[in-house]
Amino acid sequence: MRASLPMTDAGELRPDSDVEWLATSTLASLQGGLVLTRARRDPQALRRALDGALALIGPYRIGLSAHADRHMLIGTYRICGTGSGSG
Repeated sequence: MRASLPMTDAGELRPDSDVEWLATSTLASLQGGLVLTRARRDPQALRRALDGALALIGPYRIGLSAHADRHMLIGTYRICGTGSGSG
């Protein structure tokens, strides 16, 4: 089974990206952040995990700025209900 990310289909990742590694690493980071957030009852762990996931993906992205990454991240905070997105 080959991993696929919406970013791959949209052409946002470099052609030489290891999509399976990126998908697995991103999912592991987010799952770890969720576990720590629940254990500590503090959403900061999930925020850090999201930042880590973006740091993993960032070098493989095509043509998007750090501002676009941060905007996407803030939207993810709101979707996840983990905070206001300000931090």
